[in-house]
Amino acid sequence: MCYQGVTYYNVPPSQQCAWLQGGQATCGACPPSGVPPFTFNVTGVLNTARYLHTATLLPNGKVLVAGGYNGSALASAELYDPVSGTWTATGNLGTARYDHIATLLPSGKVLVAGGYNSGALTSAELYDPVSGTWTATGNLGVARYIHTATLLPTGEVLVAGGFTGGFGGYLASAELYNPANGTWTGTGGLNAARYEHTATLLPDGKLLVAGGYNSNSYLASAELYDPGSGTWTVTGSLATARYNHTATLLPNGKVLAAGGNYSSGALQSAELYDPANGTWTAAGSLVTARYNHTTTLLPNGKALVAGGYNSSGYLANAELYDPASGTWTATGSLFTARYQHTATLLPNGEVLGAGGYNNSSGFLASAELYINFLQLTSIVSRMTHGSAGTFDVNLPLTGTRGVEPRSNASLGAGNYTLVFTFVNNLTSVASASVSTGTGGVSSSSIGTNQNEYIVNLTGVTDQQYITITLHTVQDSADSNGDVVGPQMGVLIGDVNGNGVVSNGDVSLIQPQVGQTVTSSNFRDDVNANGTLSNGDVSLTQARVGKTLPTSPSPSGSATSPIAAPTTPASVDSRVSKPSTSKSKPRTAVWNSAQNR
Repeated sequence: MCYQGVTYYNVPPSQQCAWLQGGQATCGACPPSGVPPFTFNVTGVLNTARYLHTATLLPNGKVLVAGGYNGSALASAELYDPVSGTWTATGNLGTARYDHIATLLPSGKVLVAGGYNSGALTSAELYDPVSGTWTATGNLGVARYIHTATLLPTGEVLVAGGFTGGFGGYLASAELYNPANGTWTGTGGLNAARYEHTATLLPDGKLLVAGGYNSNSYLASAELYDPGSGTWTVTGSLATARYNHTATLLPNGKVLAAGGNYSSGALQSAELYDPANGTWTAAGSLVTARYNHTTTLLPNGKALVAGGYNSSGYLANAELYDPASGTWTATGSLFTARYQHTATLLPNGEVLGAGGYNNSSGFLASAELYINFLQLTSIVSRMTHGSAGTFDVNLPLTGTRGVEPRSNASLGAGNYTLVFTFVNNLTSVASASVSTGTGGVSSSSIGTNQNEYIVNLTGVTDQQYITITLHTVQDSADSNGDVVGPQMGVLIGDVNGNGVVSNGDVSLIQPQVGQTVTSSNFRDDVNANGTLSNGDVSLTQARVGKTLPTSPSPSGSATSPIAAPTTPASVDSRVSKPSTSKSKPRTAVWNSAQNR
């Protein structure tokens, strides 16, 4: 592997990829030293390429992908297992479909309704994760696709708007699904017919619908559905009409509408809806104009926008919205440009992007994971050499493993101190542990420099590789996860760090006897007492022939992978965005996984 501790999910060694600047990937070769991986990571490939599908997080932590299109409507469905990083087939839908909706019910079953297959569909079906099978349930009252579906606090599912086909087939109708009896009943209609709109459940239980398109008109209007009365009321309009956008409920209760399409093309603008006063205000500009993208609310409260399309083509870039500052910043790009894909927040805080379409690869089977990176810059083994001062042995994050040749005179043999340095200040670290090798952690804490974490080790034996893991690291940028350090070789007397104590090491120390300990010769002070003496020579001579293991133990597994010098730590459901013509789906308009 190119980076110590980087986790590849179910990828053969020949296809383990090194990340390069610019979001590109090459397999079978390591990048130049110091080039970090980006924030999307390799994971398993779908069994069937698809777009215009749905993805639903199940209570067991797996993700159900169902239906879609790749030249024809698909009935196949598959499950993603975050533990193994693999996809497995599950039962097929009773009716192939795309541009449908999928909603997780309180029972744990998944409701799929409507969609398109040679025409708009009324059929609906239920997926049972226990049996892995689909069964028919009550039909919609009105055939529709590119509609929205929202689970209400009552346990019912509200379907609203969409398109039914033909001239003027834009829908204002809405209906409710009752899981108790499997039937649909009509409810109050929208004030404006629309499709390609968004629907967001607010904290007060009402539903906000915003934007969309109908009859050659781009919509700025928004309205609220009250489950208590079953009626819709008009609320403040968006400043900019838009469709193919996303809408995301933020932790502060406001709704972020981002990007979208308009007559002038892809939109860069974003707006915030405040339920307290029913108005929209500007929310800065995205780094990149886009539509048919995904937006995912991360555990740190930021919103991740990824992929999509604009006049420059299919997009791989991604960006983050910070509600605290109201600003947008670029983040790591997808490995594969894609639109009409899905993005699902996993229980571990990672985001799974799956499928989609682009013009170079067509329908996509690739999938990738977005991971919030902790930015680690260095790890050293720090030791005080008497009155001469404190000196560090660097433990490289990539390439050759660092070797600690010293025995601690002041603290006693087997005692070492490792210092992890991050880009950002640390706010908390749950604990540190020895994940491979012999030894233990006597104490650990955030340093006086808030971006440093100090780990004191005891009982560390000679002639071994040892690995330290920091658990649940949180920094000031809200990045979080476990950090697995690189392996440190411990071989007392190996002053040249080649893994063997030899007469060559003795020869390096002898000319230094009597010299002052400095940053250029401190490794020769093997007993770390602050003087270069015959004692160091004798200690090393007595150890000639000692070696490090030829096959060091593998590094421990990180909950979030670490790479040099960046360390990984840590949704709206996708909204389908097809054209009004359904002879075939539009092929108009994330970097982490590749087909393999």
